Amino acid sequence: MKKFLRVSLASVILMSVMMVSLVGTPTSVQASDSKVYSGTNVVIAAGATYEITPDTDGVILGTLVITSNKAGYQLQGCNPNQTWTTVVSYGLKNMTLPVANNGTRIKNPLSTSITVTYTLTCTVTYGPFVAMDIDDARHTTSDIVYEWWYMDANLNNGYSMTSVWYYPGNWIQFAVYDPQGNKVVADQLFPTSTASTTKCDVQMGTNRLVGSYPKWNVNFMNGNTGCNLQFNSLVEGWKTPPAGVKVMTTSPYTYMGWVIAQPRASVTGTLTVNGTTMNVTGTGYHDHNWGNTTLHDLFDHWYWGRIFLPGYTCVYSTGNLTDALGGAANNLWLTFKDKTFYDVNLLVTDSPTNMVTEPISTAQYPQTLTFTIPAGSLVHGTVILVLNQLIEIGYPLGAVPGDGRAYFRFLSNANIDLYFGTNHVTVSQPMLHELMIP
Repeated sequence: MKKFLRVSLASVILMSVMMVSLVGTPTSVQASDSKVYSGTNVVIAAGATYEITPDTDGVILGTLVITSNKAGYQLQGCNPNQTWTTVVSYGLKNMTLPVANNGTRIKNPLSTSITVTYTLTCTVTYGPFVAMDIDDARHTTSDIVYEWWYMDANLNNGYSMTSVWYYPGNWIQFAVYDPQGNKVVADQLFPTSTASTTKCDVQMGTNRLVGSYPKWNVNFMNGNTGCNLQFNSLVEGWKTPPAGVKVMTTSPYTYMGWVIAQPRASVTGTLTVNGTTMNVTGTGYHDHNWGNTTLHDLFDHWYWGRIFLPGYTCVYSTGNLTDALGGAANNLWLTFKDKTFYDVNLLVTDSPTNMVTEPISTAQYPQTLTFTIPAGSLVHGTVILVLNQLIEIGYPLGAVPGDGRAYFRFLSNANIDLYFGTNHVTVSQPMLHELMIP
């Protein structure tokens, strides 16, 4: 948890199970979108399924006009629980029918292929996965132990930045890394702070983090280092319904909250390092965390990272709970397609190998880390991370030498082999990722 860690990194962006679901204005492309899905002379092989719209968090209402060279196909709809059900069990050659579901596809149960032409004119209303303004606001529950807002950016001039705003800790962590990996820290404590309960708006001294979809601004300066950056959403925000809070234990009652307000954003503005101000552009991320217990009491460890690909954004977290909580896996792989939420897989597994022992903490970290996302969802495949550089080591507050508690930030080469629906993506690219042993 960054509240207990003297590093300015995404170590505590956390966790596959942290959630919130409140009311407010959706951080989405729109609360609802008018869309037309169409296909001409689409050949569907015997036994195959063709997806007209992806199963989605959006409610699809509209009219489908379809013609086929054969009768007997099936039209299927996806319900809000992401389960495909048969809507029309026997399709005619020519049909016009209303559509009201969370996704539509055509299944060919015949022994020969069919050819179809279709047009679906509809409105897609997003939710409940889509984050709201109030999800990124301050939470007022009296038992909250920690709450923070996190932002980072990889900039096109080779620099990167991270910033964490703690309330009510009245503390801003700010760090800049130059192209050679050298770090400049400009953390600052404040006597007081304010934070809105309706949207993201945190102020400490003259510094301010404020935003509402699709734009957030982070303005910070401590001495001669800081930033004035605008984060413009490229992907809608995310949360997990229905209640939004992951209950970890019932006696005592403990919970955690997580909203990803900006899984991926374009970044523009200025970065100031040791008195030198640079105009910058890049790609960023912003999320928000809170809870009523320490992470050390809940988690044995976790890995966290994200992957930016053309047309797809992935955010993952894998790890285990403490032995006291049963040591269960706590895994999540989120995928966004273009601007909208696309798929979630809770069965992803990690396989760390070629372990190295860090001498002060005696904590171990892998030189190779393999993620396997099993088939059965829209996104599946493998991602293999091969360590290039250990960028940073940190120690949780209260850690002592030899207790195995540490935080690591890595730069690795990611060998990506993923299926997004029928789209197969294989690519290798650099990737930052993290391991936290709280």
